[in-house]
Amino acid sequence: MVHDRGKIKWTSLMLPEHVTMLQNFFMETTPIEKPNMSEDYLLEMDYILQKALQTKQHITLELYQEGYIFQYIGIIDKFKVDQRQLVLQLDKQQEKKIIRLKDIIAAYLSED
Repeated sequence: MVHDRGKIKWTSLMLPEHVTMLQNFFMETTPIEKPNMSEDYLLEMDYILQKALQTKQHITLELYQEGYIFQYIGIIDKFKVDQRQLVLQLDKQQEKKIIRLKDIIAAYLSED
């Protein structure tokens, strides 16, 4: 009898180069339209962003840019209210990313 490990067998093959290649592959697909968000959803995202800033909790942001959705994980360093932007300290690198608030389509707090 064969005892297959299923998906576990393939998890060790996900090198950073593979992840980059897959991201590039999916970027070559057809662009999508920006999702419509309700007022309630926008208020909930605003609450999550404020809480992440005050508590310095890790947050996952999904951004819509030029027909594609990108995901960033980090800690919100500061809000630039006058420019309607926030500065996100990325987890993997020691760099900061400036994100326009109008590009954010989803925000999730991490359970640390």
